[in-house]
Amino acid sequence: MKKNILSLFVLLAALAVFAGCSHDDKTEIINIIEGGQQVTGLPDDWKAVHEDNIYPKSMMVIIDQTGIPTEIGTNDRLAAFVGGVCRNVSEPLVGTEGYTRYQFKISLPASMVVAGGNNVELRYYSDKNHLIFTSQPIPFVEDSHLGEYMKGYKPVWKK
Repeated sequence: MKKNILSLFVLLAALAVFAGCSHDDKTEIINIIEGGQQVTGLPDDWKAVHEDNIYPKSMMVIIDQTGIPTEIGTNDRLAAFVGGVCRNVSEPLVGTEGYTRYQFKISLPASMVVAGGNNVELRYYSDKNHLIFTSQPIPFVEDSHLGEYMKGYKPVWKK
């Protein structure tokens, strides 16, 4: 009985603190829980590096709303980084049937693929929320696909 009363007291205290927050404070608390990093805008380093390698190795990626941590907005971006270098930045694509997705290719020079052990880190920028979400590392596998049309890949986002 004492334990239940103590638990109820803690819950009521937490609700009182949460209720005393402004709308912006509540949003910030929710965003932190979801794992987003607050930013003022799209980072400057989100520009893809293009290699002069004639035979780049590549991997295709298709991610739809089911794999994105917030509702996709027209100004949102999804970027792929390998070794801290931006390899591609994608805008949302909306098909004629209303299927919204990110669809892009990650290319690496053959010399990087031969070295092996490359991991892709996806970063999602939500313009509406001014948040960046970062995925867990994904192994780069030459000539592979992550996701399919109408069945997008679902990255695991860091918390």
